[in-house]
Amino acid sequence: MYKKTKLQTITILLLLIIFTLACASVQVGIVTPTSEEVAVSMDDTEEPTVGADTNQSTEDFSHLWVEYWNPVFDYGLAIPSHWRVETESQGGFMMLWSYEQEFFEANSIKGWWIGDEAPEGVVKMDFVPFENVVPEQSLDIAISNILGADPEMTVVLSVEKIDLGNFDAVQVTTARPDNDLDDTTTSIAIRLSPDVILFVAAYPDNFYELSDVKTILGSLVLNKNTPIIKPTTAPHPPLVVDSTQTNPPAPEAQLSNSACDSGYLGSVEEIVEVIQYNLEIGNYYPFSYLIGDPFAIGYFRSEGVSMPRDQAYQQLTDYFLPSPEEVFVTADKAEYPSDDKLYGASIENMWGPDVDIAASLYSTGWGEDGTQEAIIAIARCQDGDQEAYYWYGMLYGRFE
Repeated sequence: MYKKTKLQTITILLLLIIFTLACASVQVGIVTPTSEEVAVSMDDTEEPTVGADTNQSTEDFSHLWVEYWNPVFDYGLAIPSHWRVETESQGGFMMLWSYEQEFFEANSIKGWWIGDEAPEGVVKMDFVPFENVVPEQSLDIAISNILGADPEMTVVLSVEKIDLGNFDAVQVTTARPDNDLDDTTTSIAIRLSPDVILFVAAYPDNFYELSDVKTILGSLVLNKNTPIIKPTTAPHPPLVVDSTQTNPPAPEAQLSNSACDSGYLGSVEEIVEVIQYNLEIGNYYPFSYLIGDPFAIGYFRSEGVSMPRDQAYQQLTDYFLPSPEEVFVTADKAEYPSDDKLYGASIENMWGPDVDIAASLYSTGWGEDGTQEAIIAIARCQDGDQEAYYWYGMLYGRFE
């Protein structure tokens, strides 16, 4: 009954770049890689002073910064000592957050910052290495070739040289062709060595204008023979959770989830079969009411999006859902990608504590070219006295 598709060879890292930062820092899309004991020196550090005045130039705040050395590529950075760091040791991929998960949960609803605007001081940075770059290619040509490898997925609008110390660095502006090309993403590419490029993407999109980001990138060194100079300026104070939320939510906003209003009132086994069967025959209409409102898409190893049901259904049918000739669907966990391919991601736990995941499906053959994969999350909700089930969201990308 099932047909396994031959998946073309493209890198997960390209997917990361294509989909990174389409929205605010979204919990549903954050799939962190396996965390190693990162090479951060905490010698002589103190907790940052919440009231530190970043405008003071006479006081030395170097104690508020720590050294970070990437365990794979040996580049080093100074980062604020209260920032969160996670590194994937084999590929050298790294993520930085200026906030803890508790702060995000206290200032967000359904995976979105309250009011669709992140509080002041919020920064998330992804550091993505690209290896085996042609040494003879200039940085602007090399990064354009990498990011523009699939023009149906991303469009490179401009590549401009920037002043980043003595390093070969460019600022890259990209867009997704299925969106308005005015909706762009700005990133930084730095040449670490003749055949390695370090790609830095971040939220918010104007990240390069922020003082902390400029200071972090300005501390970059390319090998351990060069010492990291800790900044003397104070970073933005820690983002803390207290009795007053940064952006108090409107009462009605907390009640906006209408996922259960068309949930499936049968058993969880039945909705699994309904979704699986309709994917296999290419009958997508039932998904217009079986998906959640909002519907969540978590991009593998990147941020995610959450959108109203009508918009999500249109996006699914236009760009995501597989053709019946290419699709493979299974509820058998033995057929799922292995834990090492998912970097420890748990489909049951990645959506947040208020989402009750009851079942999942794994499927291949997705996307316009049939090369993408999806793990479908089916959630449980209460409809009066009965339990109902609906397609809450999915983890989407290439899991290898």
